[in-house]
Amino acid sequence: MLHDFAEFLLFQENKPGAAAEQYLKALPIRRARQDDKLAWTLRNLGYALRRVGKAKEAEAYLRESLAVSQKLGPSDLAWLIEQLTGALCDQGKLAEAEILCRDELMLQRKKSGSEHPQVASALQKLGDVLRDSGKWAEAKAVFRELWWRIPRRKGSVEMATLWGLNR
Repeated sequence: MLHDFAEFLLFQENKPGAAAEQYLKALPIRRARQDDKLAWTLRNLGYALRRVGKAKEAEAYLRESLAVSQKLGPSDLAWLIEQLTGALCDQGKLAEAEILCRDELMLQRKKSGSEHPQVASALQKLGDVLRDSGKWAEAKAVFRELWWRIPRRKGSVEMATLWGLNR
């Protein structure tokens, strides 16, 4: 019940601070059960905390959610990894974020094949982290790979313009 109310506050009412309070109240109940809903609560708590600018706290809950998800079975790992990567980037931990992005890309390719949209999403995240780290040549190579996955339309813009790599 607390988790559902927190989810309502977070996603319907756009009140991440109030949602985080509710997730924190729900957490002891979820921890006692040790089921897949624990990972869900931890993930959403991390997301809510990140939204209110508490990246360091968010990172801890997101890491725990990732560990629980890997232990208990399938979860929405792509969204979870995206949030953890964001929390790391928010704190300037770009090297850790890069490792996480590379791991996610490898897992997505192995799980779904190179043509799956999740692979494109993982490439985008990796490219963003590399760009933010100042690794322009690597970022450009990743974005070039991503570029070839985007359907072409008449009048499409140049890749360098899209991703700000024309420096």
